[in-house]
Amino acid sequence: MNDIRIEVTGLHKSFGDLDVLRGIGFTTPRGTSTVLLGPSGSGKTTLLRSLNALDTPDRGMVRIDDVSVDFSALPAGKAGRAAGARLRGQSGMVFQSHNLFPHRTVLQNLTEGPVVAQQRPLEEVVGEARGLLDQVASRTKPIRTRTSFPAASNNA
Repeated sequence: MNDIRIEVTGLHKSFGDLDVLRGIGFTTPRGTSTVLLGPSGSGKTTLLRSLNALDTPDRGMVRIDDVSVDFSALPAGKAGRAAGARLRGQSGMVFQSHNLFPHRTVLQNLTEGPVVAQQRPLEEVVGEARGLLDQVASRTKPIRTRTSFPAASNNA
């Protein structure tokens, strides 16, 4: 197995005349944590959204494990959307607190994506979500809503 978990090469993304990502390239080794740090407006969110094809880069390549998408040669229509979906299947993204569902429990917020977007069985996803809750010591209150957690927990 390759020691590289994520590889990005020549990633570009613009919005109109504003070039946000200009030839971004990096690798992250498997089993490590990486920090994306920069001032507001520097392209951090655009990069994250591009890594999992929530935003489609103008060109460049993203590889996560064995799934690689060359956005320079991305086919139009259904085939292009399928390539983005495969990339999203290899990654996850925790949104800022205002993007969570405030009326749902922590457990429901954790299971929404895999059940709806990936069409995975609820029972399987709930088991995985409870495992994640165990890791962050929140399992004792899995039915609390996101807004009932202290402010620091809302950013998790």
